[in-house]
Amino acid sequence: IGDIYVITEDGENVNFREAPTYSGAVLRKLHEGDYLTILDGPVEADGETWWQYEVLIGSSFDPTIGWVVQNRDWFERSYH
Repeated sequence: IGDIYVITEDGENVNFREAPTYSGAVLRKLHEGDYLTILDGPVEADGETWWQYEVLIGSSFDPTIGWVVQNRDWFERSYH
């Protein structure tokens, strides 16, 4: 919780959902270079591990809080 990550090229267009499930509405797509901070998780649902994030940079959409399936190829830890 509190760690900051950036979306990688492999994470381009990943669904950012309102709930930690595939049936959760897609709030927006995430894009390479978007920065996120972990707010909550992990949550196990639909056979996946989900984390709640807040988009920090690169977003003008509301809401800025949503859930994403864990996939290490989609995220890179940011140290700034």
